Amino acid sequence: MKNLSSLLKHYIGVFILLFCGGYITAQQVTITITERDSEFQSIKKALLQTYNDEEIANITNLKIKCENSIYLGPDDFSFLNTMSSLTYLDLSEALVESANNKKNNIFPGRLANNTTISQLILPNLLESIDRNALLNSSISGILIIPEGVRSIGRYAFQNTKNLEVIILPTTLDTYIDKVNNIEISTFNGCTNLKQIIFKGNIPSQIGKDAFTPNTDIKIGVPTDYLEAYKASEIFSPYFTPEQFVAYQNITLVNGASSQQGNVAIPGSSVTVKAETILNKTFKEWKSVPEVTFTDINSPTTVFTMPQKDIVITAIYNEDTPKAINIEGGEASINGTKVTEAMVGSIITITANNGDFLNWESEDVTFTTNNNTTTFVMPNNEVNIKANFYVEIGEVVTLTTEKQNISDWFDSETLQSITRLTIISDGAPLNDSDFAIINQMSKLEELNIEKLSNTTIPANAFNGNKTIKTIKLPAQLVNIGGGAFSNCSLEGIIELPASLNNGNVANSRFANTQGIIGFTSKNTSNQNGIKIIDGVVFNYWGTELQLYPCGKMNEEYTIPNPEKSTDNLKIMNSAFADNQYLKRLTLSSQTTALQTAGRYNLIAPGSNNLEAIYVEDGNPTWGSVDGILYEKETKTFVLCPPKFGKEKLIIDGNLINTVALSLAQATTLKSVIFTEGVIEIGSSVFKGLTSLESVEFPASLKTLKGNSFENTSITTAIFKGNNLSTIGGLCFKNAKLEIVDLPASIEDIQNEGFTGNSNLDILICRAENVPTIGKVTFNGVGWRDNKVNTQIYVPANSLNAYKTSNWVNGIAEGYKAFPAENFIAFYNITATAASVQSSIASDISFTNDVVTIEAQIPAGMKFDKWTTTTEGVVFADATNPTTTFIMPASDVEITATYKELGTLENIGDNIDAIFSGKWDESVFNEFVQANAAELTTIDLTDVAELTQVPVIANLNPNCLIYVNEGVTGNEGQNIIIKDGTTYTSDNIILSETSNDIRNNSFNNTHEFTGNISYSRDFSNTAVGKFASICLPFTPINHNELDGLEFEAFDKVTVEGDKASLNFITINTNELEANVPYIVKLTQETGTITFKGSSVPETTIASSPTSEGYTLNGNFRYTDNVTAYYLLQSDGSEFAKGAENSYITAFRAYLSTEDNTIRKLTVTHNDNGGTTELNGQATDKLKIYAVNDVIYIQADNAQSINVYSIDGRIIKVAELAIGENTITGIAKGIYLINNQKVVIK
Repeated sequence: MKNLSSLLKHYIGVFILLFCGGYITAQQVTITITERDSEFQSIKKALLQTYNDEEIANITNLKIKCENSIYLGPDDFSFLNTMSSLTYLDLSEALVESANNKKNNIFPGRLANNTTISQLILPNLLESIDRNALLNSSISGILIIPEGVRSIGRYAFQNTKNLEVIILPTTLDTYIDKVNNIEISTFNGCTNLKQIIFKGNIPSQIGKDAFTPNTDIKIGVPTDYLEAYKASEIFSPYFTPEQFVAYQNITLVNGASSQQGNVAIPGSSVTVKAETILNKTFKEWKSVPEVTFTDINSPTTVFTMPQKDIVITAIYNEDTPKAINIEGGEASINGTKVTEAMVGSIITITANNGDFLNWESEDVTFTTNNNTTTFVMPNNEVNIKANFYVEIGEVVTLTTEKQNISDWFDSETLQSITRLTIISDGAPLNDSDFAIINQMSKLEELNIEKLSNTTIPANAFNGNKTIKTIKLPAQLVNIGGGAFSNCSLEGIIELPASLNNGNVANSRFANTQGIIGFTSKNTSNQNGIKIIDGVVFNYWGTELQLYPCGKMNEEYTIPNPEKSTDNLKIMNSAFADNQYLKRLTLSSQTTALQTAGRYNLIAPGSNNLEAIYVEDGNPTWGSVDGILYEKETKTFVLCPPKFGKEKLIIDGNLINTVALSLAQATTLKSVIFTEGVIEIGSSVFKGLTSLESVEFPASLKTLKGNSFENTSITTAIFKGNNLSTIGGLCFKNAKLEIVDLPASIEDIQNEGFTGNSNLDILICRAENVPTIGKVTFNGVGWRDNKVNTQIYVPANSLNAYKTSNWVNGIAEGYKAFPAENFIAFYNITATAASVQSSIASDISFTNDVVTIEAQIPAGMKFDKWTTTTEGVVFADATNPTTTFIMPASDVEITATYKELGTLENIGDNIDAIFSGKWDESVFNEFVQANAAELTTIDLTDVAELTQVPVIANLNPNCLIYVNEGVTGNEGQNIIIKDGTTYTSDNIILSETSNDIRNNSFNNTHEFTGNISYSRDFSNTAVGKFASICLPFTPINHNELDGLEFEAFDKVTVEGDKASLNFITINTNELEANVPYIVKLTQETGTITFKGSSVPETTIASSPTSEGYTLNGNFRYTDNVTAYYLLQSDGSEFAKGAENSYITAFRAYLSTEDNTIRKLTVTHNDNGGTTELNGQATDKLKIYAVNDVIYIQADNAQSINVYSIDGRIIKVAELAIGENTITGIAKGIYLINNQKVVIK
């Protein structure tokens, strides 16, 4: 780069590098032109004084100033078209002319068809815009036509499709030189326009087709002229009066600027920016009137324009110096050394003496990478590091005298070197040198930074198994194919800034598993690369070159390019050979492959990839359960090698043709094709033995050969009438049991169903017998030395099938079915109902039992079944689900309905059953009066109910029944009805209510699901008893420690005494709706009983013995003086006293004999000595001496001591060896079926 001082005679140049996130995003250059170039190439000459051609090509942001009345002419603008990276052009301080030396302030027509410049600021002194000025250009966003412009030429902005807002000056209202102010087609084709603002009066004339008619555009005009604009006829071809609105003014104060200028339409978003002011730091925004800023403390922010004029002010704080920390160098301003500086200062930094390599910082961007360079001080502390070349190990300098590595070392020395630095001083590394390096058996570290090589040749290090780290030549431009493939490099590899784009992709680093990422210091080489998260892209982020083989992330989402208008291309083998990546997501702007259609080149060798997803908005691709498809062709294009899902739903709205082999989807069990899929290609699912179920759509037209060969599918039911051909070997050796072929089937090719020995039902609906191959049905249904397949065909075609080659022996060589296996089917037409016969849902055969179910419309209830077919008799014509016997004819049936009336409770105040149309007020009135005592609320016969109602103060054990589809059904104690089945996942029964009367329970419909009942036993002492009755059979037997359950056995009556015998049972013997008593064997708190199936609640009771019955109870019951209640010590049932009551989930005794007041209880053990754990005790040696019982035990165990009448007196824990039991009163006892006498 030339010294800037050479420009002082004629040109002044200033450039700034904008830095973001570690790499340069834009280069801003400002030039001031003070002399006219003789060849009218002033811009070009000015830039060449400072930059070379390559640097000019990289300029993205250019501002041009003109002094001394120097104008930019057409040739200057032609040169601007050659600047391939230029996206931002500021001409606000420039002068322009439409022809050389005209000096007429007319913008020339030379930027037409420019596709790079997206933002343009026009000259402040512009008076006119020439024809074709920006025709077909890429100008986007907001364009402000400056004050002073009086006319705009024809086609000036035609087809500038990215323009969104145009602001036209007040001067445009003057009629000039008998030309239209806005000429023919000036803004025609600007299809993305959202706003046009006229700051002045109505233009005198508007040329033909000046705008494209668009009723979505808002037209902003001065308030004073609003009505005039609405009434003007010159706009009527393009806009309606309703599109015109009054704009409001923006006043910008104290360094504030707006991309919108000083006007905006109310409701539109306005971006404002605070200027950088030396020694000041932006603080916040203020506005009058107040508006909401998206970020009030950001120097660039957005607000919504109010319905009035607004003043926007930028507020600043006085700045303080920020620290400059440099490692390996020093900073200065105008020659004075500094360690801190104010924001905006130009800082010069100089590296210390040494072999300088480059500067490194995450805080600033440097003008050059020389050992002395400059940067602009940001508003933060700056940390900078100077990097120097570091020589490692043995050092070799290749010169013209000693050009080869072999000139420096003998072969023995070469084999001992582990670290090597190679430097060029007149000679590069050649092919023989690369060969020698690869033969160095101990070389692990290689530094070739200071080589003069600009190219690493193909396969240079291919297969090298010793080198783990490498520093590449600083001037490297090209890497040959396979240069670092299959080698042992490890960690993060730094790629030189000079490296050209494309020199990392494809095979350069193939299968080098140790590389976990890349890095690069490239900030300005636009032909080079960029690194994002260790992944290599081209400079613009529009090509993904290489994802490292050793990168350990399981998930990766391709980032979008910075420009929303750019698309990203995946280069060949970009994701190859990575064994960690499982889920890859293509971004919305990832739209192309390097080699179109070669999807197998995206990630070859990445064998653990499970899914490829696509972000919303991607125009090229989409994903179905991780399988990539093309949107244009509606076909699958790539299935990841380790696709692991069991169920795949192929949406026919997205996929029309399934031709891609899914053989790698070895876990797939179920495939559902939705309507829209028209073709299933050859061998798509061939060999997938995991595949058990497939649903075919009515839209299917083509089913090609081998599609489902050697799968495990059991049914193939084809809907609709589109499928005409089934390809050869299509279902060969599958496991089909039922096949239903459509009426449209014409041809079943050879071996289509061969080997399906389990096929029992084959329905062919075609009236014309389809053609088949000789062995289409070979082996079908063959079991037990006979063909078991029943073939159901249309009744009027039965004889045709029986005389066709579908029957064995009719045609030579054809292997099919016996004639007696063909059965005629008849059609069933059902109105407002569903049908299910033994073979299908719309056909049946004579004497088959057909089930029909009414499909009750909203707002109606079922009435009865009717039919016009003779011989049809319904099992129950008034039941919405019933059956009939199929006659030998087609059948027509109809379900009839009655209109539902208003909502009413046809149950009672405890178990409510609602019917009719949903009425929230009627429902609320009822439940508010009865909520605490309700045990069930059945809403399944209610029409137009969309959400489960919320009920205050409801009995916590109340069950609510609703239909499938009613929202809110995931709540507690909600049971869902689906058809005839009831399910629930969240039934929780408890005794938490403050009022014991509010814990009642009932269940009116058997259901399955998760249910629990919790009860607090903390108030029941160890050894005491309680009664219990559960509405379900508990399944958590091993969680009921501390409870011993006893079942009612029998009653023995002797005179005025009665003894009730209970026997101990195991917890796995407990049953629903059966009452028990339970003894606490240890201190216990709350016990939760869990179940998975709940029957209807019945009045539970034990068998009656001698007139006595133990009853279960699920409702609060008072006035129980007629019943007997268990005493807590378990010794007796006593008659209920005045004010006694029974709560839910308990038991009580009833009797026909009211003369006996107290009933004693005995506790036996169900025929044997059974301990608490339910296991019999071992043989024991037992004897007593006076009042001490001695027991010799071989194993540790628990034993019960029983009184002679069967009551448990004591539970003892025995250890191995001799044990003693004391404290037992005199008497006769039973221990382990042995009699023991205590004296």
